[in-house]
Order: sequence, then C-alpha cells, then structure tokens
Amino acid sequence: MNLSIAMPSGAKAGVRRGFARNVRGLMRNVGLYALLCAVVLIANIAPLRAQTLSQFRLPDERIQSYDVDISVLPDASMNVVETITVQVANLDINSGIYREIPLRTLVDWGLYHDAAFDIQSIKLDGQDENYTVKQLRSGKRIYIGTKDKTVSKGRHTYEIAYHIDSQLYNGEGLDELYWNVTGNDWGFKIDTVRVGVHLPEGAEIAQFSGYTGYFGENGENYRVTQQRSDFLQLQTTKPLPPHAGFTLAVAWPEGLVTYPGGWDQTVRLLYSNAGTVMALLGLIVSFAYFLIKWHRHGRDPKKGTVIPQFEPPKGLSPAACGFQWFKGFRGKFSDSYMFGVIIASLASKGLVTLRNGRIVTLFDVVRTSKKAKNLPGEEALVLQSMFGSGDAGTFTIGKSDNKQVQTTLAQMKSVFREDYSKRYFNSNTGIWVFGVLIVIGSFLLTLGTSHVSWDTIFMLIGLGLMSTVFGSIALFVLLPTMVKALPGFLKNPIASLFGVGALLAVSLTCFVPFMFFTDIASETIAPLAYTLTKLTFLIPVPFFFLIDAPTPEGQRLRTQIEGYRMYLTTAERHLINARADATMAQAEITEDVFEAHLPYAMALDAEDAWGERFAQSLAKSGRDPNIARDYRPNWYVGSMAGLAGASSLGSSIGSSITTATATSSAPSASSSSGGSIGSSGGGFSGGGGGGGGGGGW
Repeated sequence: MNLSIAMPSGAKAGVRRGFARNVRGLMRNVGLYALLCAVVLIANIAPLRAQTLSQFRLPDERIQSYDVDISVLPDASMNVVETITVQVANLDINSGIYREIPLRTLVDWGLYHDAAFDIQSIKLDGQDENYTVKQLRSGKRIYIGTKDKTVSKGRHTYEIAYHIDSQLYNGEGLDELYWNVTGNDWGFKIDTVRVGVHLPEGAEIAQFSGYTGYFGENGENYRVTQQRSDFLQLQTTKPLPPHAGFTLAVAWPEGLVTYPGGWDQTVRLLYSNAGTVMALLGLIVSFAYFLIKWHRHGRDPKKGTVIPQFEPPKGLSPAACGFQWFKGFRGKFSDSYMFGVIIASLASKGLVTLRNGRIVTLFDVVRTSKKAKNLPGEEALVLQSMFGSGDAGTFTIGKSDNKQVQTTLAQMKSVFREDYSKRYFNSNTGIWVFGVLIVIGSFLLTLGTSHVSWDTIFMLIGLGLMSTVFGSIALFVLLPTMVKALPGFLKNPIASLFGVGALLAVSLTCFVPFMFFTDIASETIAPLAYTLTKLTFLIPVPFFFLIDAPTPEGQRLRTQIEGYRMYLTTAERHLINARADATMAQAEITEDVFEAHLPYAMALDAEDAWGERFAQSLAKSGRDPNIARDYRPNWYVGSMAGLAGASSLGSSIGSSITTATATSSAPSASSSSGGSIGSSGGGFSGGGGGGGGGGGW
C-alpha cells in the first residue's frame, strides 16, 4: 500500500531553495576550513622542509682551513709548513689532492732564476703519505696520495713541509718577504686562511700588508690575530671563492739574513739557465760548423781573368750554358724556361718555326723539312718527343696536362743533373743536411736542459715534424705546381679554386702546428734561449745557397761563359776596354749573328741586352728595329715580333713559350710575480713569491 502526501507546488519550491542554501553554506565552510588547514600546514612544514633539504643537499668539496707557518732562516731561505684541511666527497678528490708550487721567476736579460726546493715531509691525518712530483714549466706539482687508493669521504688534513730559498727581497734598508700564501689557482672554496711568519732572531717588524681576492685585487678581508716584534699572524675574515687567494708582505730592517755570495748566485743562475747556455753553445757550434764546411767545400775555386768571348764555349748548347750559369734549375732558369730555350735554339737552326696560337696560352711549333744533324742531346730529345722521326707536323704547347711535355722535362732534368751536376758542381747536400741535424740536436738539448717535462718535449717534436712535413709539401710540391698551372687555371676557374683550396689547406696544416710550436717553445724556455734558438734555426738558410760550389773544371767553364755573356750584354766601347779583340767588338751584328746567339742570350738572362745591341746595329744601317717590315725572323710568325720589336724579341718569345710550357707540364687540377713592493701597501693578491694552487685527483 502506497502512501503519498500531496504538497502544494509553492511548498516544494521552498524546500528546494532551502536545500540549495544549505549546500552552498556548507561548501563555503569547507573552503574556509581547507584554506585554514593549508596555511597551518605550510607554516609548520616550511622549517621541516628546509631542514630536510639541508640534510639531503649534495655534499660539496672545499678547503675548511688553510694554515701556513713560515720560518725565515738566517741564510735567507725558509721552512714552510702548509696544513690544509679539506672536506672530501669523492667528487674531485678521489686519490688525494695536488699542490702546485711555482719556483721560476724571470730576471734581467731574459733569464730565469729557479729557487731551490726540497720536500721535508708530507702527511695525511698525521701519518706519512705517498706522493709523486711532476716537473712543470714554471715549478713542480706534488700529487699526494696513491693512484689506486681512494680517500674516504669526510674531513681530512694534509700537511706539506718544504724548504725553499731565494724568496726574500732587499732594498731601501729593509729585507722583505712578499709571499702568495695560498696561490690563486685552487679550484675549491677556502673557508679560512691563517698564516704565521717567524722572522730571524732579533728582527722587528717594520711594516706589513695583506691582500685578498682574485689575482691583481688588493682586498683587505683579513685581521691580525697575533703580533710580536719577530712574529706576525694574519687570518682572513671572509671565505675565499675558487681562484681567489691571500698574499702577505712583511718587512724588517736589513742585516739579519745573509744572502748568497756572488759565486753562489752565478752557479745558481747557470743552473737555472742551463737551457740558455746550451742554446748559446748550439748557436756557436752550428755557425762554426757551417762556416768551416763552407770554407773547405763551399768556396768557389779561384776564378781566372774574365775576357770577352765572341762565341759560346765549344760544345756547349744554349740549355747547357744556362744550366751552368744558374748552377742548376734555379731562379729564372726553371725546367719550363729551359724548354723554351731549346725550342728557340731549334728555331734558330731552321728546324722548326714558331707561331702564336689562337689563345694566348697556346704556342704552335711547326716542323720544317730541314734535316736535323749533330744536335745536342736535349735538343734531339725535344724534337723527337714532339714530332717523332717525321719531318712534318705541328705540336701545340699549352694544352693542359700534356704528358709528352711532362715526360720530356723529367728526362731532360735527369740528363742534366747526371751529365753536368756531378762533373761541374759539388752540391754538398749531405754536408748541409748534417748541419741541419746539428741545429735540431742543439734545440733538443736546449729543451732537455731547461727542466722541461718529457710530455712537453714530445709534443714539441711532434708539432715540429708536422709543420716541417706539411710546410715542405706546400713549398716544394704544391706551390711550384700552382705556379706552373697558373695559365691553365686562368682558363678553368673551378680548377683554380680547387688548387688554391689545396694549397691553403696544406699551408694551414703547416701553419697551425707551427704557431702552437712557437707558442709552447716561447713559454717553455727562457726568452733569451728562445731568441738564440730562433737565430740558430736561421743559420742553415743562407748556407743552403752558399754550400754548393763549382769544381775547378766547372769554374773554368763558368769563366768562359761569363766572358761570352759579357759580349752579349756589353756595349762595343766597353768590350774594347775589357781587352776584347777590337775588330770583333766593332763587327756588325747582322740578323744571322743575332739569331744564332739569341738562344744563348735567353739562357743566360741576357736577351734584352742582346736585343738592344742588335737594335742599335739595325739603327746604324738606317732600319727601324720596331717596324716589322724592317726586321722579322723567318722562323717566328705572330704579331708579337713586330709589336715587341727586335730589342724585346727574345724576352717575348721566352715568356710566351715558358707560359705555354708551364701549362703543358702542370698536372690537371682535380701565476707568480716578483717585486719588492708588497709591505708598503703597493702589492696585490697573487703577487710575490709562492703562489700556485692545487686541486683534487
């Protein structure tokens, strides 16, 4: 049975509104209660949270205290005890700590002074501890601990006791200790530094100062904790951040310490600069070696009187004359230029005619029907390589990567060196190379006696070898190839970019190691030793050009060539004054005479002077040497002959053929400082002796 109570509609609406108001009120109360709870919770949890975070914060490593005790001894040396308490978390400090102590200072004349240093004891937590010492460029690094043993976490105290000299300064009636207590190269924060200085008996402190902060700063965050007439103790008042330090300067009246005498100082200076002494000896020995060898083997034999010769030495071709005159393929007389001389000689004999190609870098050699008889070996070789056994044909010089020209040049160079170099020249290459080895050896001895670590020596050797190898490739391989290929590169910009890029890449590969080499060497050895070493390395350069000499037979031949060159380059009246035959000196230079001697003039770098003499001879006969109809050689076809004129014909031909030959022969492109100013207030943090720093390992 269902019971139901009928309610008016207005009553139902009132019930619903009342229920909604109650719900909204309840929600407001709940919100206020939640907000109140949150405020109370935050207020009570914040201290607990801070405490909890402090308990779980990552541990740090720092120096909690850095205590230094210094005793100045009557002989001007010092005993120093450093007690360093560190907090270890096995982050940077695992096997132990290391301490770097600078011992080298730069004095006058670019010399070094190395302080004597002796470790007396090293302890960890009161017990003797293992240590190793590594030589640095400016001092020593002491590794405390054992490599395979890890220091436990927590607080540990290291004690370093050592004896050191040469740290006092004297001047203005005072002796002074200006000492960088901690060094400015620690990677850890230092909570407190305390330093005590015991002066010699009877001393009274005249003045003192302290400096805190980074290198160069003069902060005053320290206080005096003890002071007597002969004792001073200072302590920092603020922690020192990493790479900041504390420096002390204290002075007292002179006369209580005895400095080393002149002899002792000289011995110490020589020991400190053993590398400089070796560099000086290396300079003297290297120069003496090259000078003696040059005097014995490199001086030219006595030359006879030079008399003008109106014919070249008998049996000597133009190319052979040039090779003898330039002492090989040197200067202007390159292999490409010699090729042009040979072609000009063949042309003057009527065996070929020369013609400019359609392009400026091309040059046509046209074979005539004249038979070749009694040609010098190199001329027969060139003629054979261009035309074979035939008596006709055209050979174009200037085509890029012409294998025939490359092969011919290589064969000619080999023939000339075999036939002429050994007979007429003493190159003395072995003597020169041995001298270079002496120079290199003296440099290695300089490094070895400069108290340089083996790591640095091997690094310098590696950098030196790298720069030498790549420098030689750039200078003797790529650069000559680029010069030869320049005409071809002008026609092919892309090839030129590749060529230039290769040259720059190899040059940089040489230059960068060389810069590192010079930078490390300049910082490793004393400035004076570095200067002497650079001078020593320069010695072989001039002797490279002086050490070779002609044999007596070669000198006689050069004298004849010089007399013949005098005829080609000297005016008529001067020839007579030089005891030349007057009739020959005044003889007219006809076209046949001019063309017969032109290849020799080109070979001896006398083509312009010879052309000028011929032009003057033409002018005497009423002909204009600059007009093509008045003079044009039968064996040369091209606008250059007429435009250049007779006086410049030889140089024009030589330049054109050399450029074309070069194109053909080129392959196709495919922290402690000195100064006695600290105690008077002019010092700074990081100044004076001592210094260095340390870290964990």
